[in-house]
Amino acid sequence: MNLMQSERGGSGFRNPTQVVITSVKFLIAVTIIFGFSLSFYFYFTDVKMTPGIKDYLGSNYISPKGSW
Repeated sequence: MNLMQSERGGSGFRNPTQVVITSVKFLIAVTIIFGFSLSFYFYFTDVKMTPGIKDYLGSNYISPKGSW
């Protein structure tokens, strides 16, 4: 009987509230991890621009590399 209830979602093991809370925790963790990862990536990477953007910016461009 317990097997049939769990297949049909009758068991309180995974109610919708718990699924939503777990999903939100996962999304927050992924956002924090990748936020730090991308921050370090852009801190240590050289900036690459196309010639058109370089001409447009001229000497008004400040490189963000190593600028925290």
